[in-house]
Amino acid sequence: MSLVQDALQPKPTISRILLGIGSEDGREPHKVAVDLLQTLSHLLKFTSLGNKMVQYFESDDTEDAKKVHSLFSGMLERLLALGESVRSIKAINIACGDALATLLGTLSLVDFVDTIEVLLQRPKDNLRRQVLRLLENRLDNSNDRDAASQSKALSFLSVLVGIVETFPDILLKHAAVACMEKISEKYGKKNPEKVVEAAIVVAGDKCMGLADNRIRIMGTLCLASMTEVIADAIIPVLPVALPRSLELLQSSIQAKEQNPELHDAIYSLLSALFVHIPYMISSEDLDKILCLSSRSAHVSLSEDCNINRQEALQLLAKRVDAKEVYNAVERNWHFSVSNGSKVSLTYLLITDTRG
Repeated sequence: MSLVQDALQPKPTISRILLGIGSEDGREPHKVAVDLLQTLSHLLKFTSLGNKMVQYFESDDTEDAKKVHSLFSGMLERLLALGESVRSIKAINIACGDALATLLGTLSLVDFVDTIEVLLQRPKDNLRRQVLRLLENRLDNSNDRDAASQSKALSFLSVLVGIVETFPDILLKHAAVACMEKISEKYGKKNPEKVVEAAIVVAGDKCMGLADNRIRIMGTLCLASMTEVIADAIIPVLPVALPRSLELLQSSIQAKEQNPELHDAIYSLLSALFVHIPYMISSEDLDKILCLSSRSAHVSLSEDCNINRQEALQLLAKRVDAKEVYNAVERNWHFSVSNGSKVSLTYLLITDTRG
């Protein structure tokens, strides 16, 4: 990697001495860089190297394991930085991506997370975002079902919680929440308590409570996914999550600040709650949901928004206690009618579903 970086400098030093770059009869720096990166990929594929790495990582000699983690985290950091700098040079960019994929494939999920933790201690938010996106992709494509991988991934939730709570960078928070969602989807059923700890932070002031719509939407979708995975274990999060979700729903249908993506994310979360814990929806919650749904139907949103709202209300009608639903409709009927015939159809939809 040092040779690659040096070869691409305007005035190469060590690569000029070893490889003749910059001399009259020397090869083109870009072609040398591609060869070096391909060589790195080739070396990383050696089975003997993989076996040796496992010995180091699983050794009781923590100092040796620390050195190897430091080596791999440094290599990963360099590859990421190189990839950013050579985006416009197709051949090098492809070779860099191949080397990165090979490096990541060499590490088990446990060792990969350990390496990620080292890189998260670096001072650059851009690097932190990059490695979290790598982790998200690894989790998305991973079949690691052994106990060690599950335990490591779930314990990493606390690191992600720390990022959301302490770092101001919105894109970094977004990357952390995306990783939370993947870990919850993959391993959440093994330890619902860990997921609940993360969910409380996602629903809190440092995530969904922020003014940035990107993190609001990502946080809401993450909560919906967590609810689908851990079902009624999500109940401790409701005192924070449900009031905030209804506040966000109200803000998403404001006349001059309509936000269809946030609107649909909130209805995704409500749908998950109706399916898994309908008995936790109080009369007050029902009143707010029906009133906000009436307003949603009254404003000019897309057809997709209308469909998402209707599907959520159909779930409400099917899953929430029938008496509670009818009483809520009766309490809010006048409000519905006052908002126009289109809105009153929302209530007819509910009663038809029950009927």
